[in-house]
Amino acid sequence: MKMIRLLMIGCCFSLGVCLMGYAEEDYLLRVEMRGYEKVPEENPEEKLLHSIEVVTRLNQRFHGKSQSGRYAQTINGKLIRKEGKFAVQLEYLQTVDLGYVPDVFGNPQLGETGIKISNHECQLDKVYFIGGSETESQTNSCPLVRSRLHIYLQVTRYVPQEAFKAPDDSQPIVP
Repeated sequence: MKMIRLLMIGCCFSLGVCLMGYAEEDYLLRVEMRGYEKVPEENPEEKLLHSIEVVTRLNQRFHGKSQSGRYAQTINGKLIRKEGKFAVQLEYLQTVDLGYVPDVFGNPQLGETGIKISNHECQLDKVYFIGGSETESQTNSCPLVRSRLHIYLQVTRYVPQEAFKAPDDSQPIVP
């Protein structure tokens, strides 16, 4: 009799935990790097350079990593809700392998662009500019070249059915 009661209590507890887990909402956090690199034109067109997405829940840490060719992106942080607004604690880093230019230990050098640690208040479905850089450079015999790297953040509700649709890369999140 005690065994049956314990078994029923265990089943009810497990069911409750499972239902609570499904009741939490999932959110999709997207970070985009847009701009242009080393372009000699006066007014170059800004384009999507890199992006990364992670699915997370409130008050839980998230981590994501993506690698494509010489480029790698990592994203870490936590999505929280305070006073009815969302806040993202975020660390984003995009690295590029500059080729084999070894350091003193024989490791290749990496170029880094990103946001080390930041806190951003945000609303769902809105795009926020969170950082970036603009540079101009010129060497003796070369023309002036410009670079612009802007980083944007967007948080939306995660809808699994939409995640499996083919993405339309011609439509960036930044208008």
